[in-house]
Amino acid sequence: MITAGTREMFLSNAVRMLHRLRDADVPVELLVYEAMPHSGFFGIPDDARVAQDIQKFAQHCWSQTDASAPLSPQ
Repeated sequence: MITAGTREMFLSNAVRMLHRLRDADVPVELLVYEAMPHSGFFGIPDDARVAQDIQKFAQHCWSQTDASAPLSPQ
C-alpha cells in the first residue's frame, strides 16, 4: 500500500512505484488523500482515516496469506 497526498512532494514517484509494482504482479494500492503533505497530517482527524485505510489493506492482505506457510525461510 502506498499513501500520498495531493500536496505530496513525491506524488509522481508514488504513481511510478504503483505502476512498477503492478507490472511485477505485486498486490498494491495507491491511496491519495486531499491536502496531505509528505509525512502525514500530524494528528488532525484525517490521520484516523489514513490509519483505518492502512488497517483495512493489511487485514485484506493477511486474509489472502496461507496461514500454514512460514513467514520466513526455514
